[in-house]
Amino acid sequence: SKLVHHAGSNRDAWTAYRIGESFSYSNQKNQAEKFLTLAIELEPFNLEFRNKLGSIQQEIGKISDAIKTYRFILEENPKFASAWINFGYLMLTVKNDVKSADEMYANALALDPDNEQALLNMAGTKYFLGKNGEAGKLLDRLLKINPANETAKILKSKLEAGR
Repeated sequence: SKLVHHAGSNRDAWTAYRIGESFSYSNQKNQAEKFLTLAIELEPFNLEFRNKLGSIQQEIGKISDAIKTYRFILEENPKFASAWINFGYLMLTVKNDVKSADEMYANALALDPDNEQALLNMAGTKYFLGKNGEAGKLLDRLLKINPANETAKILKSKLEAGR
């Protein structure tokens, strides 16, 4: 109740955000949502706060809220790569919409060509679609950026085993 300063003094917004993050890390997602929502009330156009809220909303099953959150972010800033990635992940895992997820990952990669999560997620959709050659190229690109990426190594070995 003492976190009350609005945009002119964003100290309280950041405090609420950090508390929300702490609850998220300790797997108290409902509490995290409360504090992230408060952070957004105090600083409504901080898209990083909203992106984290969208992830939490998805985790606690508030899918329509998460979709609204990601749409808001992307309407405000269509160049917000991590929102494209998170929205794509939601479309893939919750809505089973591989095509939309793939398009969202492509948008993220157009904005940030070396984004490891976008490369990995898009490689996963290509693999799922049976486009192993495309998946392999994406994984090669990712492993060139970060040769220590364990998830990419595992997926690459699965691709190679399937040849």
